Parts: sequence; C-alpha cells; structure tokens
Amino acid sequence: MEKSKKLANVQDMNTFFIVPESQTSKSGLAYFSNYGDTHTIHPHRITDWGADFTVAQFQKNITKAESIMNKAAGVSNYGFSSIRFPNTAASIPAYQAASNAGFIIDSTYGYYTSMTALGDTQSNYVFFPKQKILYGKETNTIEMEVPAYFDISPRNANDFYKKNAACMKHFKEINFPANFIIAGHIQGMMTKPDLFSNMSKTLDYVSKNSGYTVFSTLDQIAKYNSLKSAKIQAYNTPKGVIVGITTSKQIDNFTIKLTNIKKGFKAQYDGTDNCNVIHADGVYYVYHTVSPGTHQITVTVV
Repeated sequence: MEKSKKLANVQDMNTFFIVPESQTSKSGLAYFSNYGDTHTIHPHRITDWGADFTVAQFQKNITKAESIMNKAAGVSNYGFSSIRFPNTAASIPAYQAASNAGFIIDSTYGYYTSMTALGDTQSNYVFFPKQKILYGKETNTIEMEVPAYFDISPRNANDFYKKNAACMKHFKEINFPANFIIAGHIQGMMTKPDLFSNMSKTLDYVSKNSGYTVFSTLDQIAKYNSLKSAKIQAYNTPKGVIVGITTSKQIDNFTIKLTNIKKGFKAQYDGTDNCNVIHADGVYYVYHTVSPGTHQITVTVV
C-alpha cells in the first residue's frame, strides 16, 4: 500500500474544494488552487433547485452563479467543471440544465446532513454507472464530511479517521475503485491544518482497521485519471445489465458494485473473458481491465 501524500503534494490528488460563490474572493481562490481544484460552483441563495422550474429558468440561474465566480476571479470564464446543488431534492429540470451547461453533478450533502446514504435513490447523488444524463465529464465527486460532525468537532486526527471510516458502509451503487474525491468545507478542514494534511489517510485507516481490502488509498484512487475521459453508460437487460465503456486510455481493474444479488450471476468482458469477482460485506464487486476502445461488461443473472 502506498504512503499517503504530504500536504505539499495535495494538488497532485483529485481534491475538490467546494466554496460557496457568496464567500468567494480572488485571493481565496488563488490560495485554495494551490492545494486542489476550485472549479466547482456551489450556488447559494440563487434559486430553489428542487422547485418545478423549467430547464431554461435553471440555466439562467446557473449563468448567474457563474458570473459571480467569474467576477471574483477577475476573468470572463473561470472554467467550471462541476456544480453542487445546495438542496437534497434537486429536480430533473435542474439536472438537465446543469448537464446542458456542461457540468457533472456531485453530492448535495455528506452523510449525516441529508440523513441519506450515499447513492440512495432519495438523494440526488449521481454516480456511474447509474448516471441517466451525464457522461464523459471530468470526474465524480463525493463530499464525505459535515462540518459540525467531521471536520470541526473531532477530538484529534484519529477520531476524524474513525468517524469517516464509520460512514464508509453507507456507500451504495458506486464503483470501487472509483476516482474518489473528498471535498472539504472551508470552515472546517481549510482552517485546521492537521485535518487537512491528513485527509489522504482516511482510506488508509479503513483498509488497515476493517480487514476490507476493496477500498484503495486516495493516492491509488487518484491515479484513475483514465476514467475522466471515458464515456460510461449502463443499460438494463431482462436478466441483468450491460455497462458500455469507451476510453482512449487503459483502465486497470474497472470495477462495478453489484447489490441485491440473490441468485447466481456471470460477468463477462466483451462476451468472452470472465471478470474477476470479490464478495465482501454482502455485495459483489466485478472488475476487469478495460483496453483502449469501446468495450462491454455484461452481468447476467443465472
């Protein structure tokens, strides 16, 4: 297992800072950009994303949020990559507007705020292969912590790891290894260097203390850059699912998490090679290395 990166190398990881546009300044963006990505829009007080507005109305609000960030940065186009809805029940028109604007969609809240497990159908988390609208964008973002519970109140760094580790069991319907990002609140880990510098150790702690080896360290996960340019789409079939992957780079151990498997199943890559399978925590992980080109992983109940 690789060692975690030091603080000076945080910018090498896929770390996203979610900074509300109402609290954004040019100097703040410059500071955070030394340690991760600051191109996620988090539009507060602009609209109720869960309301029954039209796609066109949502797109106007997205443009308004962009203009606030552009003004703070002193540029005409800051080059946004994702949007975080400040609402637990964003509507399909809101999703579509964000997709039309070229965004991926990341988490609404971490566990213990919306009180909904990551990936639950009652939340608006969007992860492959369950994406219905958004394909071929830069990354998938998971916001793990909640200020009052994780990154402000822990007694020490070890307590911080334990609380994060306790939430790992709540992940649903997401591929592991995934290009997994931990996003931090400005009022928490941004003001506590100890927690900030140790963010990359969270998954190390999980793998060392749970005996569960499916999780990778953040350092390993950050290497899944080939997923960023890949198009991944899942199709339901009468007896299972087909996951189509188009990639220009090799993806090592592309992994699909299978839940609610009550019968046997077979999983094949391009209809010939059998996929590797791990059974842990009551679920199955199917994985296979994907070569450049267009390929399919087919999972069929037998």
